[in-house]
Amino acid sequence: MPDPTPAPEPTAAPERTAAAHQHPGRAVPWPPAPDERGLAAPYPPGGFDPDPESGLREERRYLRLLVAMVVAIVAGGFTLSIIAILLGFGGGS
Repeated sequence: MPDPTPAPEPTAAPERTAAAHQHPGRAVPWPPAPDERGLAAPYPPGGFDPDPESGLREERRYLRLLVAMVVAIVAGGFTLSIIAILLGFGGGS
């Protein structure tokens, strides 16, 4: 049985001043967060990475790891297939 009491009305968001939400390197203030997002702070439309080189190094490391894993999986499949054929599990007649 549903609860007969009505849900409480949402409270209004606190006022946000544009000057309080400026990025240090930007002259344009961030727009306030859309109400449907439910954020209590402004939503920055972009990102600022103070050290992009460390992020690029990490991405290159993960790319090498990904390529190595794909090569290992494909090579493992070929290796297991060759071993199975040599041991007579080829499924041929």
